[in-house]
Amino acid sequence: MRIDRQGRVHDEHGRFSAVLWRVSDQAGRQITLTRAALSHARGEDEAQRERRRYLNAQIIRTAVEQGWRYVDMTRGRERLIVDGVGPSAYLIVVVEIHAGAGTVITAYAMRRVPSAWRQL
Repeated sequence: MRIDRQGRVHDEHGRFSAVLWRVSDQAGRQITLTRAALSHARGEDEAQRERRRYLNAQIIRTAVEQGWRYVDMTRGRERLIVDGVGPSAYLIVVVEIHAGAGTVITAYAMRRVPSAWRQL
């Protein structure tokens, strides 16, 4: 995903995706959730993917605002993790960081946070 000079978010194929919200995370960065990212997180973008109907824009927003920051395997990304939200013990939101701002890539629930994950 990329953000153009007008602040619009485009996917990896250059298609524009409507912004659902922008909110500051605990590090003070503006994080954006797009309609395409929410659809991907819910599993609606591919027929064979598992559906995650429990995910909605408000739950993801709570994770972004209150989540603990963890390192992601992919350079330029972080995981924001919050407990007590969603159907499992933890909700993980993967955010791509670019130029002091970020875009939600996906979100999913987990029972526990792996001990190998490093907190920032």
